[in-house]
Amino acid sequence: MGVGQAERVATASEIRIHAQAVRDALADAGLHNPRIAEDGSVVVHSDVPSMVVLGRVTTQLHVIVGDHVRVFFDTTPAAARWATSPL
Repeated sequence: MGVGQAERVATASEIRIHAQAVRDALADAGLHNPRIAEDGSVVVHSDVPSMVVLGRVTTQLHVIVGDHVRVFFDTTPAAARWATSPL
């Protein structure tokens, strides 16, 4: 399910409350070096970026955090600049 008007996006502080579980889910999906932006966007590295993996982990993070979590690969232009804080 995509982010619709009724779907709330998690804040950085809400994601940090669940940081260990989020890091574990990302690692289980083969995603590494998670960083978080002030707006709550999470940027990760993958040796083999896959939108399928990204979709699955986003769904899993929604369950963990309780709201939608935006996840981007570090290959996304500018991602490394706006998500500099380790998760």
